[in-house]
Parts: sequence; structure tokens; C-alpha cells
Amino acid sequence: MRYLGMDVHSSASVWCLLDEKGEEVGRGKTATVREALQRLVSSMAKEDELLAGQEVGTMSHYVHDAVTDAGVRILSFNAQHLRMISSSRKKTDRRDAYWIAKALQTGMMPHPVSTASNVGCLM
Repeated sequence: MRYLGMDVHSSASVWCLLDEKGEEVGRGKTATVREALQRLVSSMAKEDELLAGQEVGTMSHYVHDAVTDAGVRILSFNAQHLRMISSSRKKTDRRDAYWIAKALQTGMMPHPVSTASNVGCLM
């Protein structure tokens, strides 16, 4: 299993990929458009099962649908509930993506919120 943390923004998303041991195996930035997101997760899911995560924001539904349509499960979290992120004094997109992936990898994450297209965001 591999774990993808994404810090999503309207034009580009920063991502971090961890393996099952929690070692960083990839990091980068991709356009926040359906084709780019699907290409990213599809390529990562070829080698091993992939679980993705994101913070809830204005693009959550869009990213959820794109990633899910590519066959990858994605969980969305209220950033205030991810203590590693909300309490960080050095908040950057790269760190946020890493801590989302780390929360998935360790299982030390809050309950995800729903971002399915037909369900309103629970914040």
C-alpha cells in the first residue's frame, strides 16, 4: 500500500507519496485539472494499492470525483482536525502534503468528511 497526500489549490496541487514504511518515495506538483489528477493517481496505482488524502476546500468535490473515477480511494479531512497541520508553525504546501500522507500511512487521522458529489461537505 502507498499513501498520497495532496495539498490542493485551484491551479496546482502539491503531492507527497509515502510507502508502507512511511518513507517518502515521491513528491511533486500537478495541475488541478481532471486529466492531470487522473494521470497522477493512475500511474501511482499501477505499482501498488494507493490511498489518497486531501484537506477539505473549495476544490474537494472536483478532486474527489477525478481521483475516484480513476479507481483510487480518496479521503478528505477538515484541516483543523489534522493536528500536525493546524498546529505547525512552518506551514507550507509541501509539509501539508507530507502530513496528510503520513496520517494515512500511520492510521492516525481524524474521521474523514464526505466529499461525494451528491453529499454536502460536513465541516
